Amino acid sequence: MFANSYFIKLLTRQCTTNDLQHLLLVFFTVLTVICFLQRLLNAYRELRKLPPGPWGFPVIGYLFFMGNEKHTRFMELAKQYGSLFSTRLGNQLTVVMSDYKMIRECFRREEFTGRPDTPFMQTLNGFGIINSTGKLWKDQRRFLHEKLRQFGMTYMGNGKHVMEKRIMTEVHEYIHNLRVSDGQPMDMAPAISVAVSNVICNIMMSVRFSIDDPKFRRFNFLIEEGMRLFGEIHTVDYIPTVQYFPSILTAKTKIAKNREEMQRFYRDVIDEHKKTYDPT
Repeated sequence: MFANSYFIKLLTRQCTTNDLQHLLLVFFTVLTVICFLQRLLNAYRELRKLPPGPWGFPVIGYLFFMGNEKHTRFMELAKQYGSLFSTRLGNQLTVVMSDYKMIRECFRREEFTGRPDTPFMQTLNGFGIINSTGKLWKDQRRFLHEKLRQFGMTYMGNGKHVMEKRIMTEVHEYIHNLRVSDGQPMDMAPAISVAVSNVICNIMMSVRFSIDDPKFRRFNFLIEEGMRLFGEIHTVDYIPTVQYFPSILTAKTKIAKNREEMQRFYRDVIDEHKKTYDPT
């Protein structure tokens, strides 16, 4: 009643600057309240459709209670809420399944073949075996299955001695690097990283690199740095606003540059293969 009389008074006389300010204030206040109530209503409707589970606080959701070992906390929640429950990690709705049969049944369905559309996944640009989706994922999956079958027949059957020989080559090289240190303290991580990477490169690309090769050391460094940077920006999936923080923007830029540098490394290996390839 008061609001009606107020608007009528404004319309029946010449509006002053103060009147317009009051009118705008009332309008935006009412609009804000309506939007807030609509959001609450949508949240309530969403809650009714979801499995039970803890929701935590506004903005951060249940993140505060997860701790460092999230898988352990999920197991505890499964005992409390059942094998299917929901929660919010930041503003990210998360549905958790902890039953093997349920998980197997779900991932047989087409609806579960996609990848989440999150800021972190957008940073990865949807490439690779893990990050791709849709037709690209299906093509890569088909290709990978075919090559893994060939790989199994080549290295796990009569040709398994080939794999053993390649692995032992790296083992002997690693032992040699330890002996060269002459008992002095040394960082074993680079030597182990090179040995493991060389086994993979030897099997997948038929090349191996020396531990002193600057390009290969740089390649291994990019992998290690990438894992660290992924850990830094993973928070954006839960609280998207942090993606505009300077540290996160710097990390995302670094990830993009590192990815381009790694692609150049792969292209160089492929180009070298083309030069030396003998189909006979």
